[in-house]
Amino acid sequence: MYFMPYLLALDAQLTTLLFNLVPRSPFLNAFFSFLSLSGGFAVWGIILIILLILFEEKSNHVFLFYFLLGCGSTYILVNNILKNIFMRSRPVFADFNRFQLISTNFCPKDFSFPSTHAATAFAAATILSYFDKKRAGLYYFVALLISYSRIYLGCHYLFDVAFGGLVGCIITKMILKVKLSYRKKIASAHKS
Repeated sequence: MYFMPYLLALDAQLTTLLFNLVPRSPFLNAFFSFLSLSGGFAVWGIILIILLILFEEKSNHVFLFYFLLGCGSTYILVNNILKNIFMRSRPVFADFNRFQLISTNFCPKDFSFPSTHAATAFAAATILSYFDKKRAGLYYFVALLISYSRIYLGCHYLFDVAFGGLVGCIITKMILKVKLSYRKKIASAHKS
């Protein structure tokens, strides 16, 4: 794997570019800090679930089970298994000291790769989009904002959030695929 140093250098360069892309301001610092609250997506998820319950046309709320299963499975896989396999340190930026007060409360001391925030955000977006296709764009937009907040605050590299988001999508799509195949099996059994 002689290409790994080049890949990591590219990741660091792209991350620095994204870190510096949006100028810092008190409003943006507060906004991205809010999105990155420890367990912040749990708060966002609860708000989205309440809105779905209130505005969903169907009275079937089975999506709650899949939401919790998808996000919980993703969290456990990323935070407890993958981070301990890859053991990648968190980024340190040359001008990071200016933002250290912002990030201190939002960057855990554990490993960086993959991003748990991005993984659970995209897991939730995938599940919610499956059950509420009309607002899919909103769910993925919020997941992107949460993922970018991790770079803005200096907590993650670009590849951390990209891979985390990919893992979240894959885990939830696998769960939904099992759900669909089970539903087809039940439907074919009722036809017989």
